[in-house]
Amino acid sequence: MDSARTRVDRRHAQLAATRDHLACKVLTITDALRSLSLDPRNEVEKKRRRDAEGELRSSLAEAQQANRQVPELITALKGVAEFAFGNAPGALGLFQARVLEVADSDPANAMSYFNSNCPSLSRQRDQVFRDLDQQIDQVNKAESTSANVMFVLGIAGLLILGLGSVIVGRLQSQAFLDHLNRLALTLEQMRQGDLTRRDRKSTR
Repeated sequence: MDSARTRVDRRHAQLAATRDHLACKVLTITDALRSLSLDPRNEVEKKRRRDAEGELRSSLAEAQQANRQVPELITALKGVAEFAFGNAPGALGLFQARVLEVADSDPANAMSYFNSNCPSLSRQRDQVFRDLDQQIDQVNKAESTSANVMFVLGIAGLLILGLGSVIVGRLQSQAFLDHLNRLALTLEQMRQGDLTRRDRKSTR
């Protein structure tokens, strides 16, 4: 029972850590992109963006594999992937491509483009992670409920075993007492029979 609760707590912590890691990588990509809008030739920021993208892809793949039996959570994780790497309006992937394009062709206006479009990007990012948070919360609730049911069933099982042990013990004790009573009765009958034989001899 304790191990089931421990597993659930560990699972909750893992989901929370995964969510925070994904959000951190998305923010890192966005921050590196801001720097590149100012200096598109900054190799340090290029590497930071590439590394964050690689870690984000890897983490998303691991999370989807680990939660493949939870379709709703998989859908939310795919939503994060589509936001981060997709080309749909409002996606970070499309935003990156356009910022880098402007930074290359018109460096003076790259930061203005970033700042003017970042608010809508942030709203889309927040919505994607709200969806993920909602699914994680539902998973946590479902697994906690399951663990509580298992706990109650385990306690009920222990109570049944304990009650059964008491009943068996009482039956065994009663059987032992009955055996002693029969033995005592037999001994008493034997003693009475011996006294009767003696009385008969004395009479003769």
